[in-house]
Amino acid sequence: MWTYSVNHQNLHQPDWSQRREYLLTNGLGGYAAQSILGCNTRRYHGLLVAAMKPPVDRRVLLSHLEEALIVGNRRIFLTTTEYRDGFFPGGYRNLSDFRLDPLPMWRWNVEGVEITKRLVMVHGHNAVVVHYELSGEVADKQFVVAPFVAMRNFHHLRGSRHDLHPQSQAEQRQWQLPVDPGAHLVLKSDAGELHHEPVWYNHLYYRLEAERKQDDWEDLLRLGNYRYDLSQGGEFSVSAWVDNGPPPPAFAAARQAELQRREDLLRKAGADGLRDSALVSAADQFIVARRHGHHQLTSIIAGYPWFADWSRDTMISLPGLCLATGRQDRAKEILHLFAGLVDHGMLPNRFEESNADLHYNTVDAALWFIQAVAAYMTVEPDDEEFFRQSLWPAISGIINHYTRGTRFNIHADKDGLVIAGGPETQLTWMDAKNGDVVFTPRHGKAVEINAMWVSALYLCSGWADKYELSAPSIVARRKEVRAAFNKLFWNADCGCLYDCIIDGDPDGRIRPNQLLAVSLPHAPVDGERARSIVDVCRNKLLTPVGLRTLSPDSPEYQSHYHGNWFERDSCYHQGTVWPWLLGPYIDALMTSSEMPSLAHAEAQRVMEDALHALDDGTLGSIGEIFDADPPHIAHGCFAQAWSVAEILRVKRKYGL
Repeated sequence: MWTYSVNHQNLHQPDWSQRREYLLTNGLGGYAAQSILGCNTRRYHGLLVAAMKPPVDRRVLLSHLEEALIVGNRRIFLTTTEYRDGFFPGGYRNLSDFRLDPLPMWRWNVEGVEITKRLVMVHGHNAVVVHYELSGEVADKQFVVAPFVAMRNFHHLRGSRHDLHPQSQAEQRQWQLPVDPGAHLVLKSDAGELHHEPVWYNHLYYRLEAERKQDDWEDLLRLGNYRYDLSQGGEFSVSAWVDNGPPPPAFAAARQAELQRREDLLRKAGADGLRDSALVSAADQFIVARRHGHHQLTSIIAGYPWFADWSRDTMISLPGLCLATGRQDRAKEILHLFAGLVDHGMLPNRFEESNADLHYNTVDAALWFIQAVAAYMTVEPDDEEFFRQSLWPAISGIINHYTRGTRFNIHADKDGLVIAGGPETQLTWMDAKNGDVVFTPRHGKAVEINAMWVSALYLCSGWADKYELSAPSIVARRKEVRAAFNKLFWNADCGCLYDCIIDGDPDGRIRPNQLLAVSLPHAPVDGERARSIVDVCRNKLLTPVGLRTLSPDSPEYQSHYHGNWFERDSCYHQGTVWPWLLGPYIDALMTSSEMPSLAHAEAQRVMEDALHALDDGTLGSIGEIFDADPPHIAHGCFAQAWSVAEILRVKRKYGL
């Protein structure tokens, strides 16, 4: 398994260590995440962030644990907490090392005592277990662990309040706080003494929220503490869980079960090497349970910490997260879930965090669904019954509705190409909009939408022939539509494709969306034009961490992603780098090249550069976006499904 270690020199530089995070997930959408110092730098950080309606309705319940060694009258803190005026306590100064092995481990050496802290989440449950081992000169010393709770929606910071009434049971070493009707947060220790002393700590500071110009402080309730006499033994655990599920097992059993689960995943995926193992383990973090009607199915979290499951992200990610890792059963469950959500030929863009409403406001999710089906049927060509009963009705419904017309002016023009949206809509993946401001207007005929449309028509033709099905009528026009695509989108002056055609006017901005016209199955562009597209994208857009969303030559280009919400939205697709685009880039490079060995060597170099991201940001995973210019600092979600998925997919597809 992939491991990572940090020595005390780096740990003692908080500006460096606070930008590196760990992430544990539980398969429900819940997670544990902090900086590697154990200090929370985001509103979304916590030791137990529970998904109350998996995979959404997430709550920060247990924020952190404050640990201290008591020697005589002195209290030596191990914990690190930040306030506006600095760190208190600043236990990072005593921290010897941090490791992911692959679970988080911290070690301190103070006053002749070696203290090791380990952490594990229980898969399938909103539960976390924190374990401590103390050895060395432990005589006449005590250890204190104090739980700090937030008990809030993970989006919303709160101040002190009077609605939290923790109940303690000293004999059971247990606290309880209500979460929802019929559900409580339970904290329990397997040793020591419980001291119930609730008190509010005010204005804890979250530095990454400050950078994002968001509210950056909150108050937390310290419940009291567990006190351990080290002469009675130096090994104990603190567990936290939501009691609508069973209590977690003892630490040793929980840790062994999680390690075995990971080993089974790596074995099933045929993981080869440390980087490959890291990607396979990261891929697993996004696959979550979702209730659909009376059925428990599977979905994909788009990104941690704040995204839920989005149809577009799910379909782009499915081949890498599921098929490349030998988890065809999960892919089938996901396709079954989303096939049942097709409405008027569209897939919902996203689920609400409340798990209530569906929003049908995307043109590309349904077309990505067809691409995901193609990937699945390539791996499982004999799954004809599932295809006929669940997938084909959804696919033919998509094609027919996109031809005749559906929501948001989505319809096939007289040339057979798809038109979508209007000046105030954002229906493609470049969907940044703030209020009434549309930052990247791409209504009309967008290049990647029509590349996927052409691909879908050819795929439908093949499936109709193979399974003796009646294809939508427009499938018979697929060659005509392909020719119309090449005529309309080719930009001879730049040797690449226009990004979109708006009211008949071509948009000549150089963006990476055109790569799909080369990379997809039955792509509409091949030969010399395809190679020219790859050359342009290489020269204008490629970086070591992904592809820019806009060429630096453009006057709208923004080199850094920064500022408040409005400013960040304005940067989102105006240069900002997205790692997931390396998948289409490498596909286009490999399929268009006349010299496969040189193309493979280039793809290998691109992959080696990209994999350095595993050692930065969220360790062992890959984030959402990066600055367009060096040093390409990470931003956005600290772990993103399609970033991991597309890099893993092409790495395995081409043996990189």
